[in-house]
Amino acid sequence: MRLVDLAHSKICEVLKPGDYCIDATAGNGYDSLFLAKQVQPNGTVFCVDIQAEAIQITLDRINQHGLGTTIHGMVGSHFDLSSLVDKKVHGQVKATMFNLGYLPGGDHTVTTTPDNTVRAMCESYRMTSPGGLRPLLVNSTFWRKTDRRGDGPCEYLIHGQIAPLCRCHLLHKTKHTTGGCTRRRLKRLNRQ
Repeated sequence: MRLVDLAHSKICEVLKPGDYCIDATAGNGYDSLFLAKQVQPNGTVFCVDIQAEAIQITLDRINQHGLGTTIHGMVGSHFDLSSLVDKKVHGQVKATMFNLGYLPGGDHTVTTTPDNTVRAMCESYRMTSPGGLRPLLVNSTFWRKTDRRGDGPCEYLIHGQIAPLCRCHLLHKTKHTTGGCTRRRLKRLNRQ
């Protein structure tokens, strides 16, 4: 099973029509489309991407499937999730999808950073309702290129292509353990 399929199957367990959810990394819009199908007809998907091109691709994809009323597209970093997503839904979000990588055919110099992703995960935790889910999928090549030192926070969260699935706490799996500061940060995230 592909990791994205695993994440989608877990999200299906918590999302229902009328729910609020977030695609924190819209990309080509496939995750947004999946989420929109789950929450239709009266739910809402907030999709965010750092590239305007990605938001346009996503909105076009959603509209092609007749689900345009379920989506709110926003250009910005998932670093700013709490300010981008309507405050009235904070604490009511059932799922926030993070699928990190490069926009195919897009500008590879426009990207997020590991520090911003850790902050976004914390922000999404505060926005998630009890029982909500926050899958984080990462392309291993993407993180090796974005964190050349190999010691950024997300290098500790994930190593290789794995999907920590978050259900009111952050589960993580690495091939190696890391030191001090980041380990404490992960423990703190787990307790929130």
